[in-house]
Amino acid sequence: MSYRISARRIAVILAAAVMAAIPLTSAQAAAPGKHSAAEPVSYREEEGTLSFENDHLSVSLDTATGEFQLTHRPSGKVYRSNPEEKNDPAVKGINRFVMYSQLLVTMLDRATHETSQKVSYTGSVMREGLTVESIEGGVRLAFTFPENEVTVPLDLVLDGPVLSARVDSAAIQQDGDYLVAGLAVLPYFGSGTAKDDGYLLIPDGSGALVEFGTDKSAFKTYSQPVYGSDPAYAGDMDTSRKQPIRLPVFGIQRNGSAFLAEIARGAESASLEASAPGMINGQGTVYASFTYIGSGLVTIGESSQGAVKESQVYQTGNRLIDDAQVDYHFLPEGGGYTAMAAQYRSILRERGSGASALDPTALYCEFVGGVMRRESVFGFYVNREKALTTVEDMEQAVRELDIAAATVIYSSWTSQQIHGGLQTKAVPSGKLGKAKELRTLAESLGEGRLRLSYEPLLVQKSSLSFIRYFDAAKRIGGELNKVYAYKPSTLYIDRDKPVSYLLKPGRWDKTFRPFTASFDKRYPSADMYSATLGGVTFTDFDKKQFVTRTQVAEQAAARLKEGGRRWTLKEPNAYAIPYTDTAAEVPTASSGFDLFTRDVPFYSLVLDGLVNKTIPAANQDGDSRRALLKALETGSNLYFRFICGDPETLTYTAQDGLYYGAFSQWKEEVAALYAAYAAVADKTAGARIDSHRRIGADAYETRYTNGVRVLVNYADEPMDFEGIAISAQGYAVI
Repeated sequence: MSYRISARRIAVILAAAVMAAIPLTSAQAAAPGKHSAAEPVSYREEEGTLSFENDHLSVSLDTATGEFQLTHRPSGKVYRSNPEEKNDPAVKGINRFVMYSQLLVTMLDRATHETSQKVSYTGSVMREGLTVESIEGGVRLAFTFPENEVTVPLDLVLDGPVLSARVDSAAIQQDGDYLVAGLAVLPYFGSGTAKDDGYLLIPDGSGALVEFGTDKSAFKTYSQPVYGSDPAYAGDMDTSRKQPIRLPVFGIQRNGSAFLAEIARGAESASLEASAPGMINGQGTVYASFTYIGSGLVTIGESSQGAVKESQVYQTGNRLIDDAQVDYHFLPEGGGYTAMAAQYRSILRERGSGASALDPTALYCEFVGGVMRRESVFGFYVNREKALTTVEDMEQAVRELDIAAATVIYSSWTSQQIHGGLQTKAVPSGKLGKAKELRTLAESLGEGRLRLSYEPLLVQKSSLSFIRYFDAAKRIGGELNKVYAYKPSTLYIDRDKPVSYLLKPGRWDKTFRPFTASFDKRYPSADMYSATLGGVTFTDFDKKQFVTRTQVAEQAAARLKEGGRRWTLKEPNAYAIPYTDTAAEVPTASSGFDLFTRDVPFYSLVLDGLVNKTIPAANQDGDSRRALLKALETGSNLYFRFICGDPETLTYTAQDGLYYGAFSQWKEEVAALYAAYAAVADKTAGARIDSHRRIGADAYETRYTNGVRVLVNYADEPMDFEGIAISAQGYAVI
């Protein structure tokens, strides 16, 4: 059925009668790119309302405005697309009318390249631009913006227990002077006020909550890209010193009702937007926005103080995503962030995630092999390869630790990796040792206990195998995509550090197959580790072969899948988790935005029981005791990063921050920390985290499925909880 607002009633009655007589089923194949309902959906029409439902969900839609309310039938909980309280006289302009809207659209003028923000209520509904049409499993709300001559369809489909909100990009009509540059769907679905009991869940870093009852009106709203910033847009100043969003999800818990929303399509070009009550209007909300057209600042000239001149450029010839889709999963009554994590873990498991073997008592030790050091030779500065940890050093260190469960990661171990070249040979640098020695170490440690690093995406040194102009990804202005190191003090580019280039996806065959073939031949007992392959995605704006972040992520996933290897990946993005055996250095904190009220270990909870996981290097920040508590709280393995050589070698190198890693200074403390950790891990072995909650100002309880409870207290004062004494910066196991 399809109708304009002015003629909606007659059309609805006729179409509803037909739909009631012939219910749609999953047996009816949907057209390519369309939804396919998982079970029958029935329709009915009432005065100005169209309703559709299945066994799990019931939706009642106002055909005049597009507003709807959804009932989760098992729990009886009701969720609204738009707030009930919208008429706040203190809220003016777009900040008021956005609460009436189901779609926010950024329009780009084809001629002037100026952008404007439109909301569906004032730009379409009030101009009689809304059309409602039944589709398989739900309805399509087609919002026509007459002023811009643009029509954007929003599909609402019931897929079993899931509400799917999707914009079919192929159905967008934009034949006039404007293009859709970006959009956001259901910006106020499930939102809450300061009077409500609940919070927003944002998977920033470890995860963070924005609680409705706290006053955050003086701070800025939240807007961060999923999977981190695109290196294609990086500038002279580092603006990415934040914890990235690794999981394309968000959630809202409000007065006992809760949902987890997954960005099912278009995540690589999406951002999460969030605001607390009082920031924009009286509502607290989190939702996904999508970028369709790439844009960025092209810098003309450079200086140590920033850009000399910048010009905004839009890439209108290629769309960054095909479709934008958000799936809403509704939780049983009382479900909080632990239940949200369990829901997403279940989704990942259905898609094939799951480690080959879980090892809760493993100790992960990374040894950094070599580095390039700037030295003066006869008055000239040259870069020379220097050893930080030889194979022999590493073997000796493992013997001294004398921990059977030690898993060893060897990074910066080939000459190609140390020099920043394209990696094609899995052979250790001659300054570090021989392949035979590594193979012997791998066999002595046991199957999969030695993991050798492979970083194929970032290349520094030109060669016959890597010619920058042809092999490096491009930025939006056509220049090479340079990846800089930044000074911690000023956040500007550090001109003394080497520049890296992102290898074009079309050139990945130059490294993947040669290196992995060399690796498999030499080290059959070892596995691979990568700090970048599971967490770096970018856009290649090459005019001859444009590649989106979605395509890069898909290609990275395909490479990880090849050979059936067990990968150890640092902070893997969601698309890499199905191919991850161990998620290394999972963040234990968020970015700490003012909007957040507290951190939660959401990322760790999602991974629990799915893959092995570790905390960030425990010796990195100088507070190893807190690191131990984080490992116990999140059920994560301990991780350390070491060098066995003289720390003075790090001076004038890109690794000058590794002074903390001298193995000789840490080996005794490592043994003590591991013994404390393993004593608890033995009690929870084979069990999964059942719940996590705060029990004090800075204290938490983690409960396992076998009944074991781990209590940690980060405060400087001891505390008593349910008659159990917990020392300052201590823990207790029940």
